[in-house]
Amino acid sequence: MDNNSKSGTIWLARHLPQNRDIFITCAGNGQVTLWKYEYPEQRSVVDSTGAAYGVAGKLRRLQRMVVSTQPINALDWNRDQAGLAIATAYDQYLRVLITTKLNLH
Repeated sequence: MDNNSKSGTIWLARHLPQNRDIFITCAGNGQVTLWKYEYPEQRSVVDSTGAAYGVAGKLRRLQRMVVSTQPINALDWNRDQAGLAIATAYDQYLRVLITTKLNLH
C-alpha cells in the first residue's frame, strides 16, 4: 500500500466470476479495492542446480474507494452482469456496487 492509504485487516476477497484475474478486497475500515492479477512472463524458472520453481505474478490496483465507516462483512458479485455487486457492512446498510470498464483490463 502507498502512503495515502490506511493499513487494516482484509475481511474478505471475491473474484469476479467472469474474469478470474480481477478480484475485490474489503477491509475493516470500509474500503473496497479492485485488483488485477498480472501473470509473469515465465511461470517457472530453473535455478543453477536444475530445480524448477514458480514465479509469482504482480497485483495492479485498479480502483479503491471507502464505502462505509464500518467493516464490509459480505460481498457477492452478480454472475449474470459483470461488474455488479452487492455488499453489506456493520452499519446495517446494503450497498449496490457498479464497476465499469472491466473489459479494458
